[in-house]
Amino acid sequence: MVNNSGIGNGGPDDGLWVPDVDYVAGWVEARAAADAVNAAAALCGLEGDVRATPHADARGEAVVWMCPNGAARVAEVLALWAHGGQTGLGES
Repeated sequence: MVNNSGIGNGGPDDGLWVPDVDYVAGWVEARAAADAVNAAAALCGLEGDVRATPHADARGEAVVWMCPNGAARVAEVLALWAHGGQTGLGES
């Protein structure tokens, strides 16, 4: 599903290539962040639930996409960590 809320979020301008915009640098930055999220998710046993994907928006800025279910699992793990518990990790 595409989020048409504006530039950088799957908006109508995301399909255009603008001369002199460094999309590669943004994508490389996003890839490093997505790889870090995916590696951390695997350490928590969530590799099947969480998949972060790198993207560069219309301005060349780094963006990491996640499906809603994966983002919800990350939020769940962060909440458990914030409260000092580990129960529920790796369970769907």
